[in-house]
Amino acid sequence: MLHFLHTLPVVSLQQHAFIWFIPIIIAATATAAVAILIANSESTPSSGVEGESIGVLGMPGAGKTQFLNNLRGKDYPEYTQTINETPYKSFKVKVNGREKTIKEGEDIPGNEYAVREYYERFLKEKDIVIFLFDAKKYKEDNKYQDASNARLDFINRHKKGDKSHFIIGTHVDQIKIRKGESLLTIMQELIKGKDYEGLFHHNFSVRNLTESKDFEELKEIIFQK
Repeated sequence: MLHFLHTLPVVSLQQHAFIWFIPIIIAATATAAVAILIANSESTPSSGVEGESIGVLGMPGAGKTQFLNNLRGKDYPEYTQTINETPYKSFKVKVNGREKTIKEGEDIPGNEYAVREYYERFLKEKDIVIFLFDAKKYKEDNKYQDASNARLDFINRHKKGDKSHFIIGTHVDQIKIRKGESLLTIMQELIKGKDYEGLFHHNFSVRNLTESKDFEELKEIIFQK
């Protein structure tokens, strides 16, 4: 009898400990079930763009020079940013067995000076305007998002038509989202209600410019005509 009384509290404590441990196990299991993945490249419906002259605009470090060098089939040193205007000669882009000629142009920096100097001119003079922004920063940094939105608003108010522009969110390989989520949808929610939200619903893609297969797909979408 004494032995039974001596062991009873120990059993009770063990039972209580097990009962308290159950919710912890359940919570841990639920957390593990929500997998975090690297975002996939995606694109909205697109009619492609038309024309031979291109103006590549964008935020600092978004990948403007990377984009141009990819089009030209040239290597590009990682983490390099364009500081001054750099002219380039006419070149040909190969898409689905076709060759498209791109006229000579300028690779420009993405700073505020470039906004004042080039945006209006490019939108008037170029057949096609490509705008790039860092999708990771846009998703996580409100100041960056505001600065990008100001430029998107300007593009929306001055674009010539649906086939005169294409918007690209870059650095997709650096973005983590929950399993089942769509980065494209996340971007569209962030711009929802803005006058220029339509820019994220047509001729818009989120991509990794450093992945050759990814860029080839992007090139086919942009220059499908």
